[in-house]
Amino acid sequence: MAQAPELSNAKANKTPPVEERFEEVRQLIHVGKEKGFLLFEEIQELLPAEIASSEDLDELFRAFNTAGIEIVETEEKYKERKRSEQSRENSEEPEQDLAPTVVEKTNDPVRLYLREMGTVPLLTREGEVEIAKRIERGKIAIIKAISRTPTVVKIVIRLGEQLRNGDRTIREIVILQDDDLTDARIEKHSRELLRQVEAVKKAHLDSKRKTAKLIAIPKKDKCRYRRYLWRALRSKVELSKLIRRIDFTE
Repeated sequence: MAQAPELSNAKANKTPPVEERFEEVRQLIHVGKEKGFLLFEEIQELLPAEIASSEDLDELFRAFNTAGIEIVETEEKYKERKRSEQSRENSEEPEQDLAPTVVEKTNDPVRLYLREMGTVPLLTREGEVEIAKRIERGKIAIIKAISRTPTVVKIVIRLGEQLRNGDRTIREIVILQDDDLTDARIEKHSRELLRQVEAVKKAHLDSKRKTAKLIAIPKKDKCRYRRYLWRALRSKVELSKLIRRIDFTE
């Protein structure tokens, strides 16, 4: 009986679940439930820096698993597996009755067009907003994907070298917002861009080192492999962020 208060205090001091402690985790779970999966890059992008211990990471992945969310490296791999599952299901479906109905026998293209149009609901204001959001998410996804490719990293570094050597001007590389561009301001913008490119170069080398360490770890060592995979992906995300901060011209 004397231990009852201690047990009560232990329960009261129990750390809340990771999804209750961090809004970012709740957002990840919401997005993951909508899509059915999450990319490692997405998790790295939104995950708060406070989640770093192995216990928190294990709890995080358990929360994803409980919510039915798969964690994958690329969206294409997820889609390929789904297509494979769908193909197996379709191979067992009964044959469909393809006999034309009375309505389908019409040969008038105008009537066919109007009938098909009548089956499509008009776009509401909410639908327009949702489509606009999807387009914006698509643009961001494309920019993120491009900024993570080795080719783009090399181009950014080369642009910095061309600016330093005088082969390109700052106006050719980035968008300048100043209305009154004096020589001093142009020089300031040039120094800032060179500083950003140097940061990209250092981040690129760091990412290559962490990826090399990851390759050297056998996948059967799951805990260690996942820890180094996490670090390698985090370094790629940081590299992508540095590139996206540069306001390049078209």
